[in-house]
Amino acid sequence: MIDIDKLEKYIPGCIKQDDKSIEWLYRSFYGYLMGVALRYMENREVAEEVVNDSFMKILRNLDGFVFPDEKEIRMRSFKGWIARITSRTALDQIKIPYQKLKMTDISLAADVEYNESVLETIHAKDIMALLYLLPDIQRIIFNLHEIEGYRHEEIARDLGIEENVSRSYLSRARSKLKKLYHKNIKAAV
Repeated sequence: MIDIDKLEKYIPGCIKQDDKSIEWLYRSFYGYLMGVALRYMENREVAEEVVNDSFMKILRNLDGFVFPDEKEIRMRSFKGWIARITSRTALDQIKIPYQKLKMTDISLAADVEYNESVLETIHAKDIMALLYLLPDIQRIIFNLHEIEGYRHEEIARDLGIEENVSRSYLSRARSKLKKLYHKNIKAAV
């Protein structure tokens, strides 16, 4: 577990481009950011590129990050910030064509049934395996909303779609995950 005092000790060195500090930051958060990247990228080599690109962005913008006053939320705040950079970097890497994001059958979202209790029982490793079975746009929106905590307004803005399109794809992703869960995981138990 990374100590907030240690993080705050190395941040000034990272801002000054001190190699030892940068190496510490990279080693300390590589696994965490790799986990974020792998939620978007199935290919490990591409996920590594996303992590490396993310670290470059983090280092370029580190002097603009402001730690909250409350010590107990500093690490959470920093990890959230670097995770957001990584998820946005992954989205840039995916480069989904705008035409693929457009939807003509939004009304179908109302027909999708979703049982929240099923999704609550799925373990994280099971979700990771199932996420790769979703179409790209559903996986991306599910990750952004359910895992990263983005609001539909933010997702819509970042992806250049309407909020109701984001809601529809999330609903479809949940429904498909439920079906995949019953087919692939629950059946195996």
